[in-house]
Amino acid sequence: WASYWHQIKNFLEYEPASVLEVGVGAGVFGAVLRQLGTSVTTVDLDVRLRPSCAATVRELPFADRSFSVAACFQVLEHLPFVEFEPAVRELLRVSEKGVVLSLPDRNRTLRFAAHIPRRGLARWMVELPRLRAQRLEFDGQHYWEIGCEGYGLEALEAAVLHTGATIVRSYRVFDWPYHRFMLLRPALTEAVSL
Repeated sequence: WASYWHQIKNFLEYEPASVLEVGVGAGVFGAVLRQLGTSVTTVDLDVRLRPSCAATVRELPFADRSFSVAACFQVLEHLPFVEFEPAVRELLRVSEKGVVLSLPDRNRTLRFAAHIPRRGLARWMVELPRLRAQRLEFDGQHYWEIGCEGYGLEALEAAVLHTGATIVRSYRVFDWPYHRFMLLRPALTEAVSL
């Protein structure tokens, strides 16, 4: 639920009129945004999930800048990493203001929370380095994850920047650090205040 909260919060910061969600999942994100008055179009390969459109992130059947914002949560790791950059380009192509990604991050963390009198709850998260990167064998689902051998955060960020996008923000969810969010802005759009 913490990850759903961040998905919705990140989108509301863009004040989108329309959203493209690639990967329907449980449908929570789209349902909440529809309740808030946002037009949501969904794309998925699995027609049993009843997406608005059955398609792949590799070739989205929409005109350039068709949506205010595009979303892709815990989907891109299901493609070989060589397809990551083209998929991000395609998401950027159909979005006007930006793209919000959620990706699996296996880097280890140490989390602290403390109640500080007159200040409230304070939380800190520190990434712990590994002596050797964790090896990921394809399990029929994930081809890669951030923090696994050959897929460091730097490589992922370099692939995003190579698309011409700007990384507005990149962070992990304290309550569920396995999810890393990246907020991207297309190269040719005006700055979105986030």
